[in-house]
Amino acid sequence: MTAIIGKDCDVILSHPQVDGGEPMPCLLDKGRLSRGGVSVFRSAYKQADGSFRDSQVITITVLLGDGLVKPDGSQNSATRVDDYARLFSILDQRSGIQVATAGGVFGGLFASGHYALEDHTAGISRITLQLSSDGDIFAPADRGRYESSLWVDAETYDGSMSWDNSYWRG
Repeated sequence: MTAIIGKDCDVILSHPQVDGGEPMPCLLDKGRLSRGGVSVFRSAYKQADGSFRDSQVITITVLLGDGLVKPDGSQNSATRVDDYARLFSILDQRSGIQVATAGGVFGGLFASGHYALEDHTAGISRITLQLSSDGDIFAPADRGRYESSLWVDAETYDGSMSWDNSYWRG
């Protein structure tokens, strides 16, 4: 299933170990208080050796519900129960979570600490996610390049994955 941001969804969540890496299209809460965006909070922490360690937290509020309307005006066919189970299947992986946005892809995210705040009403669930990453912080990767790139034998390789050791799929 190919999900298109701006047509089928507002953001896409995925993890390679959940549903074969299939994207989970998500709608963002565009209510007055949440503004329907993707928030990025970046921090730098000084280490004992004088160097700095970067960290970022990506915050989004996704909507889960029966019959929600997609950005193109069509009705979402997924149910709240199914989407809730799938969302937490992704979050339960704890690391390696990917969030694709209109501005690019945030990959290698962690669900740790306080990572979800849930608000359930009769017809809808609002789940505010806080996903984090540590290490060198960059702008989100171009989605096309990210999805077309593989790293050195991803099944067995346990070293650092960077653009320098990625290769293009054929």
